[in-house]
Amino acid sequence: MEITTRTTPRQARSARSVDLILDAAEQVFHARGISETSTVDIASAAGVSVGRLYYWFPDKDAVIDAMITRAQTQATDIMSAMASNDDQSGYALLQQITSQLGVFFLERPGTLGVLQRPEHAEPGTAAASLRDGFVRLIAAILVARVPDVPAAEAELVGATCLRTSIAFYGDFLRAPVEERPLMMQDLQYLLAAYLYSRYPMSSDQRWSDPSHPIRPARPRAASTSSSTVLPAIIPSA
Repeated sequence: MEITTRTTPRQARSARSVDLILDAAEQVFHARGISETSTVDIASAAGVSVGRLYYWFPDKDAVIDAMITRAQTQATDIMSAMASNDDQSGYALLQQITSQLGVFFLERPGTLGVLQRPEHAEPGTAAASLRDGFVRLIAAILVARVPDVPAAEAELVGATCLRTSIAFYGDFLRAPVEERPLMMQDLQYLLAAYLYSRYPMSSDQRWSDPSHPIRPARPRAASTSSSTVLPAIIPSA
């Protein structure tokens, strides 16, 4: 996906200037907060003049859109490469994805900050496009590994995994370095438990035990991609 700027970079030096501004935006958004950050702050962090920043971007929103668009291209490449690996077990793939996303957001903390803000979730925004891309990739992995799962259910599960992960990575970035490995293990445990509750092994007794409080998610008979899915949690009588 191409980054939109006021003027199209025509030389490698110009492209590096744009990347320098976006790299600075990632860090200063994380350090100061998005609302509290101005274009002056971004230019100062990037070591360029405000005029140079405005040469490429008309305002802060344009910087945000370009930052997220760049992140989307990089995230899609990372996730697509992992999703195409059919030889890994489900848990090994989950470990790889969560670890890679941890590295991704450590390098792009401003992108995570944008994803956490509801005003940037409006349809048509770069952040919404990035969110949708993550959900589609997670859903595609699920569809490839769970037979006959409806598309609507796969997207619902993908969105739940993404929302959980985005909330987690906010704390992950703020935590001391020595605490992050244990936190990452807990995220992996949480997502694995959620996914296994919905999609246990075919031999698991929960498929045939109606009294079990946590039931597998199963589509209704003759379902379509838009059918309502059964909840995993069965309320007690």
